[in-house]
Formats: sequence, C-alpha cells, structure tokens
Amino acid sequence: MSDRTIRRTLVALCVMTLAMPVMATETPWKRLDGAKLRKAFNDMELSDNTHFSYRFHADGRFDGTELNRKVLGTWRATAHEVCWNWIRPPGNEECYTVERHGHELRGSRGNFDAWWGKVVPLKAITR
Repeated sequence: MSDRTIRRTLVALCVMTLAMPVMATETPWKRLDGAKLRKAFNDMELSDNTHFSYRFHADGRFDGTELNRKVLGTWRATAHEVCWNWIRPPGNEECYTVERHGHELRGSRGNFDAWWGKVVPLKAITR
C-alpha cells in the first residue's frame, strides 16, 4: 500500500469520526445531481477545518491543502457525481456521490462515506 493510500485512508477515518455526531442528526441529507451538484462546488471552498481544505474554481481547477501538503487538480460535475483528477500529488480520478445538509457536504463511493466538510464561497474567504 502506498504512502498516499495510507494517508488518504487515515484522513477518511478521521473525517468519519468527526462527522459521526453530524450524521446522527435527524435532519435529512439531500443528494445533489446535475446543476445543483456543480453549483455546490463552483467557486467554493470545502474544508473540515483540520485535515483538508480544497478550493474549487469555476474554470475546473482545484487547489488547497491536505494534511499540510499542497494539492492541485481538476474537477468536474457529471449528472450524478463530482469527479476530481489529482495532479499534485499524482493520482487517479476519484468520483463521489454528494449529499448536502445546509453548508455541509459529504461525499461517498459505494457505501463508504469518503469525506465530509463545510463549504463557503471563495469570495467570502480572506487570506
């Protein structure tokens, strides 16, 4: 198993642990598709405020940090999934179904919740 795979697995486990209280709420999560899916990521930052922070730009690029390392890639929304293609670190395309609860998004692959975070517009971020 590569260091990158181990790192991603650890991030996913940490995020799932932090997200469990949120997932236990009775308010339903709503699956996003098509235009709603693209709007959820377009010019937005997705972050769990600890392990990762990704900025999704309208031109299809994303950048940010994951465990204090810079990441870079491209993203696209399909009819039912959001897909990320990793440039740095190099990696395969990863596609997720996405659900929304207010300003929170969670992505899953199959029956596995892969990530969870809050989204804010890029314009609202002061760096």
